[in-house]
Amino acid sequence: LGAQIRLLHVNIPQESFNQSPVIMKAERAMTSAEIQLDDIRVRMHTHGGGEVEISTELLTGEFFVEMYHLCEEIQPYLVIMGSQGTTATERFLMGSNSVHAMKNLSWPLLTIPVGYTYSGIKKIALASDFENTIAIPMDMIKKFRTDFNATLDVVHVGKDKGVNPAVVFKSSVMQQQLKASNAKYHFISEENTEEGIMEFSETNHIDILIVIPKQYSFFDQLLHVSMSKQLILHSKVPIMVLQAIA
Repeated sequence: LGAQIRLLHVNIPQESFNQSPVIMKAERAMTSAEIQLDDIRVRMHTHGGGEVEISTELLTGEFFVEMYHLCEEIQPYLVIMGSQGTTATERFLMGSNSVHAMKNLSWPLLTIPVGYTYSGIKKIALASDFENTIAIPMDMIKKFRTDFNATLDVVHVGKDKGVNPAVVFKSSVMQQQLKASNAKYHFISEENTEEGIMEFSETNHIDILIVIPKQYSFFDQLLHVSMSKQLILHSKVPIMVLQAIA
């Protein structure tokens, strides 16, 4: 894409009644983070054959706040985060951060599962229930498809056995919106929506799965387990989160 990469690490400050040890520990943490961040930059620069401009940003504060301020400053094409981690602590921290970003970040967010090996972006899929399609950022989806020169599949997972005529009718609106994208549409019958989407993505070798998180009322949030959250935490395929148009 000819884009630059900004590597971000946010150091979370510690609090204590005795500030001296904390200050020393914070200084060591910042020094260690700076060394590790630069090591990643050098390895990425080498891996990219020196063709990609890579810079680093080392900040102190609350993770999402600092990331959001940086995004406001540079207006990124895409924010990329790990989503799962390998240890229990990493899974908790990375999972919490990525889910919070999924709900609150205005910019496109791409979460990468642990152990994933990049092999190009040839196939993009959009998970949709065909409800309120006017709120889906179609122009952004079409831009990603064009920029990556990828194919686009739209997948709907429902509990109905066979094809539901009502769902097919609802999909016609999206087909008009994505007419120039030559998208393919898939209607899958599966009791568990999350499992149906993940199985489709893995079976069809999808490189990026796009989801649009829904907004729920306060009482619904108490009862509802977000499908997007479950996909991010468990998917073996990179998930791109796009916010619905208000």
